[in-house]
Amino acid sequence: MKRWLAAAVCAALIVPTGAVAAKSLSHSAYSAMLKQADAQVTRAESPVEKSLQSKSGSSAELKRLMLHWAATETTLGRRFAAVTPPEVSARKANRDLSRGELDLGAETRAIALQLPTTKAAALAYVQRHNPKGGAELDKALAELRAAGYATGD
Repeated sequence: MKRWLAAAVCAALIVPTGAVAAKSLSHSAYSAMLKQADAQVTRAESPVEKSLQSKSGSSAELKRLMLHWAATETTLGRRFAAVTPPEVSARKANRDLSRGELDLGAETRAIALQLPTTKAAALAYVQRHNPKGGAELDKALAELRAAGYATGD
């Protein structure tokens, strides 16, 4: 009984934080991650831009494309949150990049879920919104360029 009580007390004193240490990457590995992320965003965002410029297509198709883009941004935000670039000067930029990707993903998803049913109304609705995640990403990418990374934009 005393062993069980001692084990229970020890277990209670060890409080799990839920935080996982970010994986440190080399400069070249982090650069490769940025390049891959840029390609993924381009593949997800380009069809949305084409749909917005096209007179054909439906609001439902635009919604599907926007939801895919939002999921891509969210996934990238989580990936960048799980890594640490080697340069101290790039670490804040990486945190900002992660936050911007997550914010843009959430904002894009919210816009997509509220799209009007007609293409013209959907276009007008999208044009009225200016997600803050975009500005956050621009700032983070400028910080990364200042830290010596090519960001592909």
